[in-house]
Amino acid sequence: VEAAYNLGVALYKGNKKPEAVKWFKQASEAGDVRSKFNLATIYEEDKSLSIPPQVVIALYNAAAEGGIVQAMHRLGIVTLTGQYGDKDAVKGLAWLLLAEKYEDDDVKDDLAQSVQLVSAEQQKLAKEAAEKLRARLEQNPEFLNNMSL
Repeated sequence: VEAAYNLGVALYKGNKKPEAVKWFKQASEAGDVRSKFNLATIYEEDKSLSIPPQVVIALYNAAAEGGIVQAMHRLGIVTLTGQYGDKDAVKGLAWLLLAEKYEDDDVKDDLAQSVQLVSAEQQKLAKEAAEKLRARLEQNPEFLNNMSL
């Protein structure tokens, strides 16, 4: 799994996305959450791949629930805005709050802008949802291991 992930990274950096996708898929199917995040990112960047939005969301969700903070951030944005389907301000903001909690420095601007788009009640519900989500995710040892990746 590690070798497939590393090969995918090298190929992606070498601008060989089709080959990178092949190796990220292999690692992803074996459960590697970093590969799930990378696949979602590639699918989102490269519209010529014609990947259904539900697949992108599912990959971001699996990566976020697996402890990839950047996936929490991205999932928060696409869920809050409804970029790939149903818009859910509370759920989206909850993911952004969680990304901030786990020290995603890039989330601060997006979080500040997002808070302005939702009501005080939605903010309250999002904070509660983020805390419940955090408590659930932190019960999973794999999540905690991946937080250090």
